[in-house]
Amino acid sequence: MTDDDQALFAAAIGTRNTGYYMNYFERADNRGYAPISWNWPVLFFGLFWLLYRRQYTWAGISVLFSMSLGLLAGGIAGAGYEQIGNWLYSAGLIAFLGVYLPLHANGIYYRWCRTIVDTAKQQLPGQREHQLDRLATMGGPNRPLLLAMVIILLLTMSLGGPLQQLATQGAG
Repeated sequence: MTDDDQALFAAAIGTRNTGYYMNYFERADNRGYAPISWNWPVLFFGLFWLLYRRQYTWAGISVLFSMSLGLLAGGIAGAGYEQIGNWLYSAGLIAFLGVYLPLHANGIYYRWCRTIVDTAKQQLPGQREHQLDRLATMGGPNRPLLLAMVIILLLTMSLGGPLQQLATQGAG
């Protein structure tokens, strides 16, 4: 990775954990592919990490996978095989969200950063400052979206009980 590429990748990553990702990206560039590596934050905060790092496609895939798996498991459980449905749902979530995603998240992020760096270089050839500005805008962590998600989660958790209680009283 050239010094110029390092600056461009650093702009795409943003300020948080730049050293960690730069080390990984350097290894990926040297090998010619993104090696499998473990990402603890993805294990514990999967969807939030994906949104924070602007991995919207993978956030969507994760949500759709979880919903589809839930529908499939619910259908199996509804057909009288509740234990199999529960097992399938648990095993599927653990396999995808607890193993696959944490093992591949750094590679997913590397390929995304590589794409936006290459795009900036193609669209703005020889304009290093404009490339850096574009990457700083396109990349970096998405703090406002993460904050909004946390607020929505907290509101949902805090209002869920009272709203359910109101709904039950209104029905009775």
